[in-house]
Amino acid sequence: MNPDYKKNKIDNKHAFSNCIANGLYCAFPRYDLDISDGREIIYENIRQKCIYFISNGIYKLKEFPQKINKDIYWNYMEKFYDKCIKGNISIEFNEKCSSDTVKEIGLNEILLRHCVYNSYENPQNFSMFNNNLLLEEENISKKKWNIKMFPSFIVNNKIIKGDINANNLLEAICASMVNKDEICYTKGFFKKDNYNSFIINFFVIFGIFIFFLAFNFLVYVICRRFINKKLNEKIQKVEIHGKINQEMTKYFSLRENKI
Repeated sequence: MNPDYKKNKIDNKHAFSNCIANGLYCAFPRYDLDISDGREIIYENIRQKCIYFISNGIYKLKEFPQKINKDIYWNYMEKFYDKCIKGNISIEFNEKCSSDTVKEIGLNEILLRHCVYNSYENPQNFSMFNNNLLLEEENISKKKWNIKMFPSFIVNNKIIKGDINANNLLEAICASMVNKDEICYTKGFFKKDNYNSFIINFFVIFGIFIFFLAFNFLVYVICRRFINKKLNEKIQKVEIHGKINQEMTKYFSLRENKI
């Protein structure tokens, strides 16, 4: 997963109050959420990207160690929404509210600040007019996948189309997994027994085949020995009868000669 955020490019210089990097990255105010400054939305997008990279161990510094925990990103998203967006008129949507949320989830705030500043070109001379590398990567990704609407979801290099909801998205993610997570089975998208049953059935059928093969071979060996035994007995009887006939012939010949 790699979260990208909606942003716009505005050429109108009068609208730069909602932009950074000379109008490259802009967001329209959300008056319905009491967010009157579009730049605050862009800044928050950058912070959330950094939180994602830190929680997954993508961005790290030896001076400010942070335990890798993917849940940190999701915890932040939930708490930030409840604390700073969800009809909370006593708290504004800004860096202070984000900072309070970061402290609440136990994220290293200094490491987060480093990530944010280092995401700009020439961070030593930081300015909101500098290009932001994280947002530029998002623009490249948007062009690559020809993303026209938000939210868009890409799983295994394929854009999920049609009616998108949580279950459809989860099913698509589960389908792309070789070793599926437990939730893929508990949600009923896949049956855990399918593969196991196939393996069990294969070995059962293979075992039955080997059994019949061994049984037929055993019957063949027994029958062959029995037939050989009977043939030997018959041959012996023929030889005995032959010898008896031979001796009888000799006897009668000698008798006739004497007479």
